[in-house]
Amino acid sequence: MMNKKNILDAINRLFERAPYFSINAMRDALPEYKPNSVKSYVSLLKIEGLIFDAGCGWYSSIKETYRLDTAPVEKLVEKLKTSFPSLEVVCWSTEQLNDMLLHQPAKHVQFAYVERPAINRVADKLRKSGYHVYANPGKEQIRRTFKVEDNTVVVLPITTESPQSNGFAAIEKIMVDVLADALPFAIINIDEFCKGASTLIRKYRIDICLLNRYSIRRKRDILSLLDKTLFN
Repeated sequence: MMNKKNILDAINRLFERAPYFSINAMRDALPEYKPNSVKSYVSLLKIEGLIFDAGCGWYSSIKETYRLDTAPVEKLVEKLKTSFPSLEVVCWSTEQLNDMLLHQPAKHVQFAYVERPAINRVADKLRKSGYHVYANPGKEQIRRTFKVEDNTVVVLPITTESPQSNGFAAIEKIMVDVLADALPFAIINIDEFCKGASTLIRKYRIDICLLNRYSIRRKRDILSLLDKTLFN
């Protein structure tokens, strides 16, 4: 039978090192107990409000979750959903990174993700609506022609199982997409972004499992770029 004091002591030791821990780290901290017993007891502590859920197999000492401001892309999402009601659409804007960036750009870029066959159709519709659009541009096109203007939108192919809600990208998706999609446009400093993202994750709780799973799908190991003292 597990001793509550033992497991609380183990959790406190983990939280002294970092605000997030995985169930595997917890099992390593309590090798004398069966893995399933550790998992069951951690679940009970979560119910009691002593630790908080940070995604499948991840837990945190941080109570408050991050609330992403969706206002910067509400007009774009509404436009696309109205024009293409049967199309899966996910959007985010560099303006939503303001909490993570010390140097904020004067103009922002919006990213719209749709099914690959629909990219040109969506791009044409947005151009007719007054947007300055780049449809899945390659590196050479970005180098030669990309310029941030008012209402700049980059339309890209959507990745399956993208973290989102009603067309609005989740913070976990945005963090990974910055590495996968925004960096080639030279609109964000990678070091500043990683430092700012680490600060945000230390202050507000996000879904680490979702972040990691999506980063694997996009082949971008974001956890290795964040502050190593965030995770056990």
